[in-house]
Amino acid sequence: MSALAFSIGTALTPFRSSAAALFFARLIACFTACLGLLGGCAVAPDPALGTLIGLSAGGLVQGTPRPAQPDPQYRYLRAQVQGYPPAMLALAYLEPDLAGTVEVWVSARREVLRIQNGRVVATVGLPNDWSATRFSPAPPPWGQVSTQKHRFFRIHDESKGYRTDLMDTAELLRWTQVLPPEVLEIIVPSLPLTVAQSYTWHRESYRSDSAQTIEPSWFAWGTHRGIQGVVFSYQCLGAGECVTLQAWPPEVPAQ
Repeated sequence: MSALAFSIGTALTPFRSSAAALFFARLIACFTACLGLLGGCAVAPDPALGTLIGLSAGGLVQGTPRPAQPDPQYRYLRAQVQGYPPAMLALAYLEPDLAGTVEVWVSARREVLRIQNGRVVATVGLPNDWSATRFSPAPPPWGQVSTQKHRFFRIHDESKGYRTDLMDTAELLRWTQVLPPEVLEIIVPSLPLTVAQSYTWHRESYRSDSAQTIEPSWFAWGTHRGIQGVVFSYQCLGAGECVTLQAWPPEVPAQ
């Protein structure tokens, strides 16, 4: 399976046809089985996928050219796994959950990433997939994050080796200083600096029980297509396992 990536979405837009809706129903059912069984599965090829998501046949390892004119009926996510070219995903499904709605994003190669409250919580298609993630206590809502550190635990299960209850101690704070140069190097290739400066940024650092060094994650809170949420993020799931996610296409804030 090829590698995959992950940020944030909102309301699910209507499908163009009953055939497309049926295809996505089959698609989601299959990936739900994948996540539940930690095994492989396949979806029958369907010509509706290329049109529906507006993507070429690439994936997160090979990279997919971004749509020149994204279909406004759907929400897109530009994702780039560390060490690979960027790819495009589309919001396919929303799952209600007491901890916050889970967004299910799908690539043209049917890779999946599940995002909750802006954070990646499960994947299908990465070299080291996460099958589930829990937080204890729950992180504060983004609008309530202060400049003081909020501490919580990030506990996840990995498909590879069936490892469970792997825990990182996380510290989250709202960032009010100038963004560090290493963060700007990640942001500027796809996000104009003027746009980045209009967002509210948050830094989430981790200390792993396995003693591995994990880079801090960065989350930008803003508005995309009239909806508030995490519009850009650089999320690190482990040492050298980071992904950049961006709501697409980027929007220039009104002056």
